[in-house]
Amino acid sequence: MMPIGQVKSEYPCFWFAKYSDKTDKLVIPKCKLCGEYLKLCDDEYICRKTDCNPKKEDINFKESKIISLDDNEIYEFDYLGNETISFRYLPINEMKLFGIVNTHPNKNEIYTINLSNGKYWLNGTEIKPSIFHNKEEIVISDKLKRYGLNNDLIHFKTAVSVPGRQTYIKSFSIGYKCKIYNLNIQTMLTIATSDFTPSLYTKYSEN
Repeated sequence: MMPIGQVKSEYPCFWFAKYSDKTDKLVIPKCKLCGEYLKLCDDEYICRKTDCNPKKEDINFKESKIISLDDNEIYEFDYLGNETISFRYLPINEMKLFGIVNTHPNKNEIYTINLSNGKYWLNGTEIKPSIFHNKEEIVISDKLKRYGLNNDLIHFKTAVSVPGRQTYIKSFSIGYKCKIYNLNIQTMLTIATSDFTPSLYTKYSEN
């Protein structure tokens, strides 16, 4: 992994992804219908515009954004502080790990999701997320062949705007959605900027 100090980020927390050994670059094509970049999920190109559903012939590879990977890895920002690619376009195919880097002076830690089994790696500890349904604990990890596909990988920042004050980031989150035993499950790791301590929670709903 590239040393964290070589990444220049405007935020104290930022995402990173690690791909398979055969992936040395990312190719993000454009949609011929709307001009947006497309996200590769589960061997299918997805347009972020809900009213746009491009077919194979609508994919423009000639205007693709090509990003070379360092040791099969990519960070949200490069060493100059420029955004490498928006998460909304980040390809999921061949991704092995997705995580968040916490550069707060009292933390300086990396938290990851293993997309092959759905487990978190947090502070040197492997965590299997679970829920309680009908008084029974259901472990979410190791139930699916792969996690994060079908556009189910999650990353976002929560901002707060206070009148008369500057908008600030309240938290950073990563996680994924999945469906197990007819339950719609969402698990999330969140870093609150109040103390930069990570917390993990999982919720579900029934069909």
